[in-house]
Amino acid sequence: MTDQASLDAIRTQLLAALRTRPFLSALGVEVTNCEAGRVSIRMPVRRDGDAETPTDPAQGSVDRSIVTALAEAACWLAVVSAGSPAKLQSQLISTLEMKVDLIASDAPLTALEATGEVQRLGRS
Repeated sequence: MTDQASLDAIRTQLLAALRTRPFLSALGVEVTNCEAGRVSIRMPVRRDGDAETPTDPAQGSVDRSIVTALAEAACWLAVVSAGSPAKLQSQLISTLEMKVDLIASDAPLTALEATGEVQRLGRS
């Protein structure tokens, strides 16, 4: 189990990482849960004019590119939470493989949530 000081340090590290991605900030992405190697994030679905979340005209739901970006961001932040800040700043972090399956829903969305979890932190 991770102590509170460690969790606070991870959260501070994640918030600093999020500030380096203006796209995610513009979407309103926030960290909802974190621990070393596992991060959950949330993005509100906005329907208020200028700040409206991009939608797919064919489906009427959140655009699939936004869903994929949110999933990738959760994976990226999980890796950030798993490593030391100094080591991570000197390395590029990339998602090696990712698959997103979208399922249609008639329910009105108020938010999207994604969780990323590090399965193996490696050098390649």
